[in-house]
Amino acid sequence: MGKFVITYWDLRGFAEPARMLLEYGGIEYENRLVTDGQKWFAEKFSLGMDFPNLPYIIDGDVKLTESWAIYRYLGKKFNLFPTSEEDQRQADMLQGVINDIRVGFVRYIYGADLYEKIDELRKNQSGKVDLMEKYLKDRKFLIGNDLSFLDFALFETFDHHRLFFTDIFDQSPNIQNYMKRFESLPRIANYLSSARYKKFPINGSMASWGGQKENDRK
Repeated sequence: MGKFVITYWDLRGFAEPARMLLEYGGIEYENRLVTDGQKWFAEKFSLGMDFPNLPYIIDGDVKLTESWAIYRYLGKKFNLFPTSEEDQRQADMLQGVINDIRVGFVRYIYGADLYEKIDELRKNQSGKVDLMEKYLKDRKFLIGNDLSFLDFALFETFDHHRLFFTDIFDQSPNIQNYMKRFESLPRIANYLSSARYKKFPINGSMASWGGQKENDRK
């Protein structure tokens, strides 16, 4: 079996939760970064994938695309997938919640009028933050005391938020503690302090924020 491969654009985007899952799982992997869009579009349909897209992973005979499918696959691989029916139902709901938080943020970030609508973005996302702040009361992680694949996706999404709105969690102690708890996990802390980790770019270069090699917040 060859080395595990994850391929994505040269940015954090939808691949970063998967990279953190691989780091947490302690698996050796090749992080292939796509820098030539024309080359990618020329070869994407020759890779033997049912629905070729980025990110994609190759794990032996497994070839998988779509970010949430990848997170769930890695969650099961590293015993980070809920086992009880009740927790699995909760996980299904939380996946939708996290996706809603992320999409609600990204659709503004890629807009040319981002900074004209920044107050609208803050208002929309603050309501979602308030709900998550309430949910995390008395919970170490999203599924109670047990770390799951969902936490990797939520941490990444909330990290984007705190980099853009530095004060968005000032009144959210549960979220602040949650973020500290996650980034203090030994293998995650090691990754975040390593040369393998890039804080920026977060988004594609066409985004109004996060598409550069440093924080370009106006």
